[in-house]
Amino acid sequence: MSDTKSAVTMRSRSSHESVPGKMVIEVKDANISTLSSAVSPIGSGTSSGFVDMSPLGGTVILNTTRTESMGGKSVSSGRHDSVLSNVSRSQSVTQRDSRAMSATTADRKSMILAKETVSLAKLKEVGRVTRPLSSSEVRLLIQDIKSRAAPLETKMKEVKELSSRAVQILETFTVYESEIRQLESSSNFQAALQDLAKTLLQVSKLVDRAHKTRFCANMRAKGELKVFIRDLLVNFNQVVMSLSMGVSQTNANSSIKKALAKGLFETEQSITPEQAVEMCLKGDRCFYGHGAPQNYEKAFEFYLQSAHGGFVGAMKMLAGMHERGEGIPKDTPVAFEWYNRAAEKNDADALYHVGRMFEKGFGPDGEVDLDSAVSFYKQAAEMNHADALADLGYMYEHGAGGLRRDYLEASHLYLNGAEQGNARAQNNLGSLFYRGLGVPLDYTQAVQWFKRSADQGNANAMNNLGICYEAGHGVLKDDDMAKQLYSDSLSRGNLHAATNLGFLHMRAGGFSGNQEEYEKAAALFRMGVGQGSVDAMYYMGLLFENGLGVDKDGKTSFSYYRRAADAGHVKACTRAGSMLYSGAGVARPDPAKAMEYYKRAAEEEDPEALNHLGILYEEGKGTDISYETAVRCFERAAELGNVDAMCNLAFLMEKGLGFRGPNKEDAMQLLHRAANLGSVQAQITLAQRKYTPNLEELECSAWARSGVPAVVGV
Repeated sequence: MSDTKSAVTMRSRSSHESVPGKMVIEVKDANISTLSSAVSPIGSGTSSGFVDMSPLGGTVILNTTRTESMGGKSVSSGRHDSVLSNVSRSQSVTQRDSRAMSATTADRKSMILAKETVSLAKLKEVGRVTRPLSSSEVRLLIQDIKSRAAPLETKMKEVKELSSRAVQILETFTVYESEIRQLESSSNFQAALQDLAKTLLQVSKLVDRAHKTRFCANMRAKGELKVFIRDLLVNFNQVVMSLSMGVSQTNANSSIKKALAKGLFETEQSITPEQAVEMCLKGDRCFYGHGAPQNYEKAFEFYLQSAHGGFVGAMKMLAGMHERGEGIPKDTPVAFEWYNRAAEKNDADALYHVGRMFEKGFGPDGEVDLDSAVSFYKQAAEMNHADALADLGYMYEHGAGGLRRDYLEASHLYLNGAEQGNARAQNNLGSLFYRGLGVPLDYTQAVQWFKRSADQGNANAMNNLGICYEAGHGVLKDDDMAKQLYSDSLSRGNLHAATNLGFLHMRAGGFSGNQEEYEKAAALFRMGVGQGSVDAMYYMGLLFENGLGVDKDGKTSFSYYRRAADAGHVKACTRAGSMLYSGAGVARPDPAKAMEYYKRAAEEEDPEALNHLGILYEEGKGTDISYETAVRCFERAAELGNVDAMCNLAFLMEKGLGFRGPNKEDAMQLLHRAANLGSVQAQITLAQRKYTPNLEELECSAWARSGVPAVVGV
């Protein structure tokens, strides 16, 4: 990753050549002190305040372009007279005041610059730092060294290196001038800045000597210059460190924090790898409070020094602190840069975290990027990183990030991670065994993996294990154990377990008629609704429709049913259709709208919806009468075990509606079948007609052979 740099290209001009919007000042004396007379107030307008000092002769260009204010409007110097004619006297006064204010600001900036330039010249004469220097004075000193060292670059490689370091430092002070000025009052930054200034002054003396003696041929002088360059780098790193500490504790523009994380200011490792490791260990002791009081600020300082020394572990700790906001303001873009910098060193854990940041939308663009997430997960998974294996398996399971859905590949990845003890991989592998996806359906294996994951505190695994105990899949059915597991999962933050726990309380209330159980269920379902659980919405609809644990309210009930139905809940579609059919909880009955909901549920083979749909076709409500279609709906619902559909089909069969003719005997046998399955309506009808079935014919009946389908969990 490279940062974008801008450069200003200057070319020489004759003394009579004009530069639009610029004032050209000739500088003839090589001594920097002569600039004090050249840089003088330039009247009205706004100066950029930037001076390119060239003591070897050349030009200094001060930007004198200005925008004149006129009654709150910006007007160029070439404005039309018609505009001026509309300006009132009061506006003209405002214009003059604005010009005066602009001129005063420009004068002040120019005078400050001139004052700093003169002070710097005196500082060089004295040869030592006698007072604290401002960041702008330090910048001027660097510019002076850079310009005077330029002619010596071809003669001495050490000077060339010095110039490149000066450019790097100068860019830092220029690009981030506003942030640096905000931190100048900080004691740490001031101390680092003054140390840098002292070294720069020594370097300046050395450059002066290089111009006056046969410096370039002197080996001792070269060695001396190398020492100063090393000291310069150390001082600059200290400035960067204090700058890092300063901006990390503020909510300032994160651009400088990201640049620091990218390592754009680092010149070279100022500490050895061994020292970097030791710094990180010191940071750990402060961060975790091992052998010392917990101190995030001190930990951050140690980690920063270690990271600047190239230690990956410290980079990841800094990333985590920025991501979680531990001891410093939370800043995910900066966290990403630290993770990415560590990932560039091919660290598996850092590669995984970069992928995770892309998946969460914390990448450079601030948007979810699953393709990039998969790319980094793959790199980390190749190094057998357990979390990466789990997340890559999830991507394969759901066909995300440009991957083709592949349950078999997902199961292999989950197994690899699960065997390393990764709780998420264990839970996800158990889920595949429970559903028989990519692996044979095996409740026993599912329970084993759920237990291993739950033992590590995985809330999802606790919830899934609770489902197994509730349904009796892979274990003996045990509602008390299921309830405990759901409670444990909920206590660990898995609000989806609230719906399952609420269902057990609702069922307990149904067995005992205990309103307290229903009230507990309602409270838990509300939590589930808050998490977007469509099951919870459906159950809340049931409670409000029947006044269980809440006040009976058809309107609220229908609202919950409709929300769940619109989210694809099949049973909710059926209940919403029934309320629209009857007019309960709505303004008026609407059979046509009811049919829409019934059809949606019938497409999912819901027997109750198929039965109701058959009734609409039989009665011709919301559609034309069609006994044939009604028969098909009743037949399918009856095959799925719906006793009401058996009764309705028997009545049509007896009358011969939708059939080739009446068939009373088959109709009675069908009613007898429904009665045996608990249909009160069928029992009453058979009693009224004093029907005695032909047992031999009943045994041969298709309805007798159909059996009762297994109950499917909700």
